[in-house]
Amino acid sequence: PSATRRSPRRARRPAPAPPAAPASPVLALLLLLQAAALRLGPRPSARQEALTRLSARRARFGDGMTWEASNVADGLRSGYRAPDDADDLQLPVAPAELDELETSAGAASAHFFSQKTLADCGATPAMCAALSKVGVTAPSRVQALAFRALSEGKHGVVADQTGSGKTLAYLAPLLQRVAEAKEEDPSKGGPRLLVLAPTAELAEQVHTVARALCEVYDGPRRLRGMLVTSSTGSLGHAAAALRRGDVDVVVATPGRALALLKENAGKPPALDLSRSPSIVLDEVDVLFLDDSFGLQPIGEAAAADSQFVFVTATLPTEVIKTVTREFPGVEVLKGPGLHRAAPGVRKVLLDCSLEGRGRGNSPGAIETALEKKLDGLRSALEARPLRRTMVFCNTLENCRRVENALLRSDRRQMKWRVLPYHSGLKPEAAQKSLQTFSAVNSLVPLVLVCTDRASRGMDFGITGRAGGTVDAATAGGVDHVILFDFPRDVAEWVRRVGRTGRAGRGGLVTILAQGKQVP
Repeated sequence: PSATRRSPRRARRPAPAPPAAPASPVLALLLLLQAAALRLGPRPSARQEALTRLSARRARFGDGMTWEASNVADGLRSGYRAPDDADDLQLPVAPAELDELETSAGAASAHFFSQKTLADCGATPAMCAALSKVGVTAPSRVQALAFRALSEGKHGVVADQTGSGKTLAYLAPLLQRVAEAKEEDPSKGGPRLLVLAPTAELAEQVHTVARALCEVYDGPRRLRGMLVTSSTGSLGHAAAALRRGDVDVVVATPGRALALLKENAGKPPALDLSRSPSIVLDEVDVLFLDDSFGLQPIGEAAAADSQFVFVTATLPTEVIKTVTREFPGVEVLKGPGLHRAAPGVRKVLLDCSLEGRGRGNSPGAIETALEKKLDGLRSALEARPLRRTMVFCNTLENCRRVENALLRSDRRQMKWRVLPYHSGLKPEAAQKSLQTFSAVNSLVPLVLVCTDRASRGMDFGITGRAGGTVDAATAGGVDHVILFDFPRDVAEWVRRVGRTGRAGRGGLVTILAQGKQVP
């Protein structure tokens, strides 16, 4: 039909030339992976634009924060859930997800660990001792599944449910590989391990786990690492340390890593990936959905024999096909808990639908619907005053409405303490909210009102923001997740629900549903 509206005098535009094939097979894989992952995204235009906008988003760059072996508390643990018969994604309002099924945390914990020992999985005595010092005496299922393949340098896809222990599943074997490589070749040079995480908060969490493990690793060579995010200052210090060849492990956000890959004032790039390092893309599905994530510099800078590890909580079939096609023999390390909520999590549906004249799309009806959900939220919090609750909203506006409503109903914050966490806050304020939410000595229940940024890999029961690492048994994790707004896609449903019931613990999810969201 659009052709009939054209002027007959107007010549047809020639078809655009096909894009040139990427020079690097690694770059080709990354581009294909991004194309596959973008099919999950809600915005069709972004899917196409992301493939052509490969350069990184420019931002304020700054100093990295270095670390080396010294002293950090223990307490690193990760979780696992029982196997299921199917691997298909469970839709958000599937009836099976809405039962008030109570599975005890003890029963869930029984499926937490593998039957294998760390030594059975390929961990050296030094790594077994280091893991024991941080509280890990047995591997979770996904950790046992991934250890040997990754420690041997194979490309891998590590995919399992949120809270299943994926961070240690790749860090432990790769750090063992780094230690062995440094023992064989102690010369200075580029880093031997690069971990990219989509947010500064997740990068900091990964860095804390890596730091704690390296500080208790008793090997002949000490490992040094660096965190490079927007919260660690300017890039000058990071670039200087990298050029000296003093850094073995780099944990960074993509924008900062790409900045270090660029030449500066005639100097070569500070981040040298020519040393055949291991490169990890954590939350890879989130990275590929971000059209500002630049793939080309990473693919071009990486050595041809670099090891690539993709870590994800959601794994579309197309991504698996792409990886196996481009990397014959790649290890697809898919945990049986993939695309499932943890077994110790109870799901409760709270029907906040309007009746009669209250329905409709008019401004008044929308406001009435919002007030009904706010009433439901207050009722859920009052009925279950648990230690830590996360309230997920889809928009910044709704975050503010929820925050203000809860503050008005409890001005002295005697019933709960409200902590906002979203893009509308200054970085210092957002960080303070995370620190407070992770505190273990709060006198009142803590309520973190947040967007999906807090659902991407964050583990509040493992890493304490108020200083160092917190024992998982003491911190306890998130007790209650409330979905104030319904997730916009299945992947976000999996991530939000996965904030509770981690590491074999129990948890509660309350879903505030309206209209067609109610089955």
